[in-house]
Amino acid sequence: MTTTQNQPTKITHRFAFKVMASAFCGIHIPLIGMLVYLYFISGTPNTMRVLLAIFLFTLAGAAATMLILNRMLRPLKTGRIALQQFITTRQTQPMPKHSNDELGVLFQQVEYLMFILQKTVSERNHILEVAITSNEEFQNSIKQFVQAKEAAFDKSDPEIMKNAMEEALRTASAKIQAANGILHNFGQSVSQAV
Repeated sequence: MTTTQNQPTKITHRFAFKVMASAFCGIHIPLIGMLVYLYFISGTPNTMRVLLAIFLFTLAGAAATMLILNRMLRPLKTGRIALQQFITTRQTQPMPKHSNDELGVLFQQVEYLMFILQKTVSERNHILEVAITSNEEFQNSIKQFVQAKEAAFDKSDPEIMKNAMEEALRTASAKIQAANGILHNFGQSVSQAV
């Protein structure tokens, strides 16, 4: 992902224009068709023919409107499928960022949020893995410390006892520092995610 996705994209309001264009077709195809029909017939128009013409032109207007709306809303279906797949599998699919209209900007922002969410979850999982490993290592250090303490007290030489205890304390201190580092990193990751 690029850093430009953090910045809002200028919306061109073309989606509203597309909706108006489809409404225009739905209304004006029957109207224009009737005007052309009435212009070209001679004499008094037959009522049944006029009603049939109105019906046919209304069907043509409805069909044109449906085709336009279907094409306009196709990105919504694609985006919904991509979002559903992300929710169920956590795998990102490209969103239909087809333009800078309201719908295109919405999908750009949704894709960016999916990227941030996936990155946050990945970082959290990494921190948890490190914490679990460090916890196991820390428990092993405590066991080593206890064993070294017991071994030190078994020795009659005070210098050997002192060295064994110092080594056990150094090991435990290093593990505590490592655990503090993990907690610090986890805290930073949480504050960055918020």
